[in-house]
Amino acid sequence: MLSYFVERPQENVIEATHIKSLRFIFPCNMAMPEESESARIFGTGGRLLEALKRLMGNLAGLQHLELVDLMLEPREAQHLLDEVCSICCLTLRTLILINTTKLQYQILHAGVFLNLQVLMMSPQNLGEDLIQLLGNTNLHHLHIVQNRYTPGEINFRSIPARAWRLCRRANPKLKVHLELEGSRDRDILWQDRAPVYSILYNSRHVKMLSGSVLTAVDLYKLDLRVYAHQGLPRYHMQKSFHDRIDSLLLLLCRQCPYLHTLMVRERICTGTVLLIAHTAHNLRYLYVRRNAVKLRCDWPQSPDWSYEFYEWLLQTDQNKPSCRPLLNQMTILH
Repeated sequence: MLSYFVERPQENVIEATHIKSLRFIFPCNMAMPEESESARIFGTGGRLLEALKRLMGNLAGLQHLELVDLMLEPREAQHLLDEVCSICCLTLRTLILINTTKLQYQILHAGVFLNLQVLMMSPQNLGEDLIQLLGNTNLHHLHIVQNRYTPGEINFRSIPARAWRLCRRANPKLKVHLELEGSRDRDILWQDRAPVYSILYNSRHVKMLSGSVLTAVDLYKLDLRVYAHQGLPRYHMQKSFHDRIDSLLLLLCRQCPYLHTLMVRERICTGTVLLIAHTAHNLRYLYVRRNAVKLRCDWPQSPDWSYEFYEWLLQTDQNKPSCRPLLNQMTILH
């Protein structure tokens, strides 16, 4: 119906150039949300897809386009954005393509929008040629997003390190953001040598594991600025200091000197909070859960610490009135 009125300007109902944003989310999961992991996933297509392409081809002033969970076959995705490229090559600023296809398929259309500032895509729709195209644009932010409908890691591959190095050299302003959403317990698909600015987990079931942190440190320690686990956890957290993530957090802060935002939702002690504040000199935002911070220092003395430093750590931690204002000054996760 919208396309009908756009194509008849003489009726003076809708001006196509006044429409700046289009958002379309396809309900690919026909089951209830609680059954999402075992339910069958359906993709759009047919007359609905043709109507969507017709509408996009009529919106010449489009600046923001969001297409989520279309789950197309590769042959259907091949010409999905042909009309958009022809009329919005210079106007489009934000492009969001999440799970455009079920299988691995590179969508090269995303690399021809000359003034694109933000691009959000799933890893199965990226490829070496697309990364090369993005290196020749003015793109500032590339979000690689995995949601609950994104296929598992074994179904698609990451971009070769050589392609990322060439892209970084051609577009030094590009910032890559790795994001994981959904209820499945899995990890991010790592992009070797990409200019990763932030790593975001928005899943209640994904723990902060040593393998993930060590991989992030090894690949992105000089680029990483944000590391965050969002949402309240739905898993058992260890109480013992040796089984917790306190030392892992301190390692992350030591190896990533430019980290400015850290979001922690697991159990830590106040001694860890003090050590993070002492170690991460560029840290500006520290998010913790108030009821997950133990008001005591579980740290044994490290050989790298002087006697005076360890005494300061113990005395500051034992002074409960001084620790509580410290927690009050931090942003608390609810």
